[in-house]
Amino acid sequence: MRIVALLLIAVVLWGCQDRAVNPSVVDDHQTVEYGKSAITLPGMKTLAVAPGAVCKFTLTITGDGMEPMTFAFPLGGDDTTMMIEKIPAGPMRLFTASLYVPEGGMYEGSAATAITAGEVAYVKLVLRKTGSAQIDVIIESGDDIPATPGCFAIEGAIGDVKFGGLVLKLETLTAAGMHAKIFRGEKEVGYLGGALSQDHIKGRLVIEGITESAMFDGYMSTDHSYLKGQVYSMDDTLNPIGTLYGPGTVCPTEPQEPEYGCFSLEGNIDEVVLNDYALKIIEQTATSLSGYFYLKGEMVGKLYGKLDGGMLTGMLVIPGVIEQVWLDGGVSMSNGIISFIKVMLYADEEQQTVIGPMYGTATDCAVIAPPPETTCFVDTLGGETSCKDSETWVKYADEECRAKGGTVSGYYFIEPCGKDEDSTYSVMCFECCGKQ
Repeated sequence: MRIVALLLIAVVLWGCQDRAVNPSVVDDHQTVEYGKSAITLPGMKTLAVAPGAVCKFTLTITGDGMEPMTFAFPLGGDDTTMMIEKIPAGPMRLFTASLYVPEGGMYEGSAATAITAGEVAYVKLVLRKTGSAQIDVIIESGDDIPATPGCFAIEGAIGDVKFGGLVLKLETLTAAGMHAKIFRGEKEVGYLGGALSQDHIKGRLVIEGITESAMFDGYMSTDHSYLKGQVYSMDDTLNPIGTLYGPGTVCPTEPQEPEYGCFSLEGNIDEVVLNDYALKIIEQTATSLSGYFYLKGEMVGKLYGKLDGGMLTGMLVIPGVIEQVWLDGGVSMSNGIISFIKVMLYADEEQQTVIGPMYGTATDCAVIAPPPETTCFVDTLGGETSCKDSETWVKYADEECRAKGGTVSGYYFIEPCGKDEDSTYSVMCFECCGKQ
């Protein structure tokens, strides 16, 4: 029997309460703040179970600095709200649930969230039938928090190396997978990516100078306030070799590419009219500049020049249209910014043959060279019962990505399987990107 149900759980946390269910054991001198949750349990009618059947819902809450809290609730005919009080506040609390349904079997799932005293926290549980990847029951909070990519200030230890001061930035986050870049300052030094099952992350971890390739298995809190997990060796043994953890943080401001200026053009090169072309300066110093020519938003050529005060000399190339043209003229400049370009174009370096003038008037760069509109997503293929060679997985990923209008921009494998564990895997993670 397949059960499909959307169950509403409003998880609302308050401060210390005067009544507890299995409170945490702490030191007498330690001040602990608590929260509580109001959970609406599904009834027999919601689950479409025959009257007289006995269903059972079990919930366990665990986390650092607290004793496990376990609750077992029989389900009634109608949905029932149960109160769980005095849940110790902490950055990472793991909610693990199971639901037994006669003739339907056992459904299990878990989710992690940060519990902050005095603030609202949300938990979303996806319960899957034991032995199956099929999602059958979704239990979520009353107001689901959208999965907005963010950043984490991470630290930890892998092998004999302790590390800190790194920032993990989520680049893509979907229901099936995630990919994040790792930075040390402004330098990208690694990545974490893989399959995402609710808040559970399992995938590959790479950090320059720390680990060339390792397996990460952990949790990201529903509200993205904390990340924590174990790191394992990426070999047949999958031995634990370290930990990685950290709170959510404000993403660092990424350095912006300098804008040197863009110009709408007029003039001609022999019979080629330049009025539909534009020029974007991409690099400029006191003695040189270089730029790209654009036609209807597409980059079609290059310019290389030397600056001497207000004088400009150099050459330009537009493949398929103009193979090589020399230029000589001047620019109007204020505080190092060029506002106007006026040059004469020549067919030869000795400037014996004039082939036309070129004028450039400053314009908005966003108009002449809009960035390509692309969208990317991370997805996974396979599961516990799948076992295929890497070539087959790549073929499947390519077919699925093309069907969605994109191309595979990156991939890797996890969960070695079969007799040849060096080349066969149960799961493939891949990123697909394409124009919108």
